[in-house]
Amino acid sequence: MQGLTGEPFFSLEIAVFRLIHSNLHVYLQPASGTQTTGLTLINGAVDLLRDKNIDNSVKRLIDDKLSVDVPYIEQVKTIGNATRHPRGWMVAAVYYALLPEFNSLEESGWFPVSRLTGMNLAFDHLALIHSCVKRMRDKTQYTTVPLHMMPEEFTLTDLQRCYEGLLSTSLEKKSFRRRLLDANVLVALGKERRGYARPAQLYRMKRGHIVHHFSRKMRGTAKEFA
Repeated sequence: MQGLTGEPFFSLEIAVFRLIHSNLHVYLQPASGTQTTGLTLINGAVDLLRDKNIDNSVKRLIDDKLSVDVPYIEQVKTIGNATRHPRGWMVAAVYYALLPEFNSLEESGWFPVSRLTGMNLAFDHLALIHSCVKRMRDKTQYTTVPLHMMPEEFTLTDLQRCYEGLLSTSLEKKSFRRRLLDANVLVALGKERRGYARPAQLYRMKRGHIVHHFSRKMRGTAKEFA
């Protein structure tokens, strides 16, 4: 990396999302160094000795911080200018990553996306989260990306609630289920979840599945992140 003179230095900046009690959360960490304060996304540099490619770098940085094997990452954009970082000219590749739902608030570092406005986020990281959430919600309209946010076992109702939460709109139950089942990306587990309502069939995502593109969008328009 270079400083205030010479070539721009490069950074990877990663918004890691997961659902906690059905609410979208992002992982933030205290800013390091003495040049800034506040909270930041997971970020870092390419390790020329350990990383085979840039995706490997992103997954390593997440694993170094959270000790997880992330199931899905996607590059959102590349940005660069002389003002976004105190050290001077920076080029950054911006990614988002998805982790399965985790219904515990005991782990620190996870913040509700809906409550970030007004918090002390360093640099332009609030704007980066805006961009990542928009990309994720756009992909939710026509792909199976939200499957990577589901726990190991889930019902179709669980999955529909995930889609509806990300899109901030209701989806027609029969059409949604037919679309997901026809995509051949789910495996029925042959067991049911029993509760106060009628028993519900449990599913998991098919091993090795990354993303399926539907021929048309889900009903409704995703609302902008506020």
